[in-house]
Amino acid sequence: MARTGIMYEGYGVDHAHAKLFPMHGTAGNQGENWREMASPIEGCFDRYQGHLSSHDHTRAEDVRLVTVAQQRHRRIRALRNRHVRFRA
Repeated sequence: MARTGIMYEGYGVDHAHAKLFPMHGTAGNQGENWREMASPIEGCFDRYQGHLSSHDHTRAEDVRLVTVAQQRHRRIRALRNRHVRFRA
């Protein structure tokens, strides 16, 4: 095994978890012998499927990315405002 993946998570807590995952089947894939290991998986899920995946996917249109970013920012601001209101 030549590679290890790392995932950070922390939802609604004041700390984060870092998890290391062995990437089995990568022995010999290092140094001068390094080669890209592209995933044949394609797909994007609107809902959690019970597992996490880090495969590449086609890039969304910039307009869609901007829309999603704006929605997330509004949600974060709303949550922060709510939190400040409760602390006062």
